[in-house]
Amino acid sequence: MRNVLKEKSDAFEYKDVKDVEKHNVLWSRNPDIAKSVALRFALDKNAEVTAYTSNVAMDLVVRKEEMNAPVVYLHVTKAVGDADAIIGMIESFVDITVSNGGKVAVYIDKMCPYKLKYPKAE
Repeated sequence: MRNVLKEKSDAFEYKDVKDVEKHNVLWSRNPDIAKSVALRFALDKNAEVTAYTSNVAMDLVVRKEEMNAPVVYLHVTKAVGDADAIIGMIESFVDITVSNGGKVAVYIDKMCPYKLKYPKAE
């Protein structure tokens, strides 16, 4: 989790989220829940968490870069542009990561209007 918890302000309270092991992707608007899901994914896969912002994720999709991190924590913030296109690129990033064997925990900023097609962690 060191890639996610770079500063003291990134600390979180662990929340026990049910049925995490049944999913490859979960999202939340609560950062504690999203980080808890990332931690559970990392423990299940015995791997480090790679942190990405939505801007970096969209850039990777556009450049068709390889995405093979075993566990990803994706922080989604509002971007300038068509919301459907932005959601499509974020979902493409997630789908490619999962198809390469990864698991993704997504934190969608509270001020961000996006909703993803994946199950929500609560």
